[in-house]
Amino acid sequence: MARTSPLARQDTGRSLLQTVRDYVHVTCAVIGGFGVVVGGVWIYNTRWSKTDDLIAGLVILAVGAAFVLVACLLKGPQETIIGFVGAALWVTRKFSEKDLIIPNWLRVLLAIVSGFIAWFAVAMLGNFAIRWLLPGYGEVEKAMSFSVEMLVARLLLGAVASLAAGAACILMARGARVATYSFAVLLLALFVPVHVGLWARFPAWYHIAFLGSLFPLVMLGARLPRNRTPGDAGATP
Repeated sequence: MARTSPLARQDTGRSLLQTVRDYVHVTCAVIGGFGVVVGGVWIYNTRWSKTDDLIAGLVILAVGAAFVLVACLLKGPQETIIGFVGAALWVTRKFSEKDLIIPNWLRVLLAIVSGFIAWFAVAMLGNFAIRWLLPGYGEVEKAMSFSVEMLVARLLLGAVASLAAGAACILMARGARVATYSFAVLLLALFVPVHVGLWARFPAWYHIAFLGSLFPLVMLGARLPRNRTPGDAGATP
């Protein structure tokens, strides 16, 4: 019977420890997202008038913040933000379906965040698809020496990502157009300096097509969802 070497056992132990660490990190980030949003909405709904409810909300908020801090200590804030924001967006959306009051600023802020998450998630998944569908794309991606076919594929991917982001933003905002307009402007402001820095690497038509399509495609994506409630119309400023 073959024996496992000490080095192999050590590697197995490290792998198991890393798995447990990752699980604890994700759990803390998600619980933190729930706690921060639930505590914040709870406090807001007390209107600072009910002491017991106010204390309960502060405790929930503090516990959520503590879980977020633990998650950041485990793997850093960049790895924590996805789980935290995902949980926060989910619980906010659920609160939107109830009678609880969510501040307009919080709804708009989370709608903008959900738009960015949707855009980059679709772009990342679509980039994997392009690598698989277009031969040679992976080899030239780092050098950015794309063919015309590859550039067109990237433009199509950006269009799909913008449509998805606009839809995600308006769903979270429950029809408040200020969130969609704000997100579209911020998305454009994010990519303008990027394309200015890369202007010499790509043909001018690519930069113009990408930047020029961001705002209108986000607004078009915001018109795609059809499952709006009658009360959403009143949320439009």
